[in-house]
This record gives sequence, structure tokens and C-alpha cells, in this order.
Amino acid sequence: KVQLELQRSRRMLAAQNADLAAEVHHRQEQNTALSERLELTLAASGLAVWEYHPGPPGRLHWSMSLSESFGLACDPATPEQWLALMHPDDRARLTDFLDTKQDIVHLECRMQDGDGHWRWIELQGRWRPSASPERALLTGIMADVTARRQQEAEHRLSGTVLTGIQDSVVITDASPSIVMVNTAFTRVT
Repeated sequence: KVQLELQRSRRMLAAQNADLAAEVHHRQEQNTALSERLELTLAASGLAVWEYHPGPPGRLHWSMSLSESFGLACDPATPEQWLALMHPDDRARLTDFLDTKQDIVHLECRMQDGDGHWRWIELQGRWRPSASPERALLTGIMADVTARRQQEAEHRLSGTVLTGIQDSVVITDASPSIVMVNTAFTRVT
């Protein structure tokens, strides 16, 4: 009787182990599928997810390879490697960004690509609360905002030219309603 009970318990344990193994396999497949979708979504959006583990030693992790999108030899894995890619005028701001203990952080700065060009990046992050400093984690997104910054500069230049020109200028929309006039136009009317 004890032998039968032992065999039944072993069969039950084997069945439970098989069920658990199937559940683990199913969840691993789900995690893989979710990771793939996240990577595709990030690639489509042009965003990268990053994590900063402050210390010691400080470590960085990127969801997508910066080496691919920025033409670099390798991804920066430490704050020092990342700082080396930053514009000299922005390095102190990046250091402050990484050292801050504010809950939510935001920074726009310049980073050098593999061809030596400066590209504007926007960083947004949030600290994960942790009771121990060694488990602290700053995680966030990074976007290349170079095109937006160039458009803003062109817009400012256009505004400067428009206000500084001595000829009267009126800008209308399709209705035709007046959208904007320059200073010379206001002197004439």
C-alpha cells in the first residue's frame, strides 16, 4: 500500500512538473514575443530605451544598438564612454542629469556620431525607487531630435529675416486670412 501511494505521488509530481515546465515555456515564448514587438515599435518610432545603473561601477544598457543608429564602433557601456561622445559644452549637464535624484529628468544635448557630426538627442528618464543605492536604476528613452532642432533654427532665421526686411510683407493662409505681417507693413498701414 505504501508502495502504491509512493508511485501515485511520483506520478502526480511528474505531472505537476510537466505542467510547470509547459507554463514556463509558454511564458518564455510570451516574453520573447513581447520583446520583439517592443523592439519593432522602438525601431519604428526612432526611440531607444536605456538604463543607467549608477554604481559602482556605473553601467549603461541600451535597447537598440547605438552603434547602428549613430555609426559608432561600439555602444557606450559606462558613463565615461557616453561622456566621451558628448559635446564638451554638454558634458557637465549630462553628468548632472545622471547624478540627479529628481524623480523625473529631461535633457537635450549633443552627441557625436561615427562620422564626427554633432546630433541633438533628447533624454527623458525616471528613477526607480530603491531602498539600497546599489539597486538604484534610472531608465528612460532617447530620441534623435536633430531634424527638429534644425527646423527650429530655420524658423528663427526666417522670423529674423521677416522682421528685419525693409519691404512690407503679408503672409496669408488659403482663406485668405492674414496670418502674419512684418514691421515694415505696420508702418505703411
